[in-house]
Amino acid sequence: MPTLSAGRHAGLGLSGLDRSNTGIGPNHHHRAHGRSRHSGFRAHRGFWMLALLVSLLAAAGSWAIRSGRAQRAARFFCGLVVLASGVMVASYNPSVRAALAPWMLSFTQAQGETMAIPILPSPSEGTPTDFAPVQFTNASSNKLRIAEITSPESPAVCFPAGPPGSLPTTPLPEGVPVCTVDLQLEKNASCVVDVAAMCAQGVAAISVLPQSLSFEATSTGILTVTSDPASLLTAQNVNVTIPGGSSLLVQSTTCSASLAPGASCTITLASLTAQASTDITIAGDNTNTVTAAVTVEQAPVSTYTVGGIISGLAAGESLVLQNNGADNLAQCSGDSSFTFSTPVAEGSPYNVTVLQQPAGQTCTVSNGSGVMNGANVTNVIVNCTADLGNTLAAKLQGWGC
Repeated sequence: MPTLSAGRHAGLGLSGLDRSNTGIGPNHHHRAHGRSRHSGFRAHRGFWMLALLVSLLAAAGSWAIRSGRAQRAARFFCGLVVLASGVMVASYNPSVRAALAPWMLSFTQAQGETMAIPILPSPSEGTPTDFAPVQFTNASSNKLRIAEITSPESPAVCFPAGPPGSLPTTPLPEGVPVCTVDLQLEKNASCVVDVAAMCAQGVAAISVLPQSLSFEATSTGILTVTSDPASLLTAQNVNVTIPGGSSLLVQSTTCSASLAPGASCTITLASLTAQASTDITIAGDNTNTVTAAVTVEQAPVSTYTVGGIISGLAAGESLVLQNNGADNLAQCSGDSSFTFSTPVAEGSPYNVTVLQQPAGQTCTVSNGSGVMNGANVTNVIVNCTADLGNTLAAKLQGWGC
């Protein structure tokens, strides 16, 4: 539990209350005991105030009924209930609690004392989005000096479930100075402890860019994690957490055991398959948790062309080739090169065949089949030789040149 120590003013800003500062010695037990009594007094005071309110309501209702004013009494009673409910609800609002802070904690020991700083998160359960400032009033008979302010032992005191991505900040009451070491409080003067800032100082704040990352399957994407330059702590053991079932994996990281304030490190992600947007979290042992949305897109498929050379084709004759049973290609007259117009995807098969022989010739294909392997195919050979076939049939088919 964080604490605030105040000692008796001794001139020149020096209190001379070493025991008050360290909590060592017989006075420490006394201060702890006094603090318990003071807290108990506030609790009993709240109970008796509630009891008094109930008694007043009962008395007012009884009087109204005896006076024959039951309807007015009912309205009066309902109004008081609504007012009391509003006060109770408002008391859970950190801003309202900040305004009520002068009645929360008071220094009563003239020689000084150490008091616990309550951690009042909102909401009281789950991830805090706010902390109520705590105001201390010098209710003793002496001028006091703030001798020491101790912070929470660990971030878990303020954030039991771990620090959130965005650390809370809380508006402070206007016109009240912030409690700092050596601040002197006159009698009945007050100062306020910014609990949200105190809790944030115990966290090494980090951020991540980009917050939305997209890259292609079989490629990589890089996230950059930066430790806040204003942080008082070094981030420890920054790591990434990937949801189960995701195809994402950490290919490499430069985030080591410590990340100094203002320093950055990178996390390189990879995936062999496409994946919809997935939230991954990044955090360290003493940091807030940040989130990045990562999307892996299907990589475009590379395509390549298929072609080769034709030899022996007679003048004035035509030859029709196909690749994979389609993509007809007509070639005319003599030796030439050819390329099919439709490319074939990487890893897909190709198969060049003769759809229509030239009149009076027979053409055969060599090196005509295979699998596309990262380059254009240019070594298909079509060799045509003369035969005794009828040339008229081919020309009637409409393939002639």
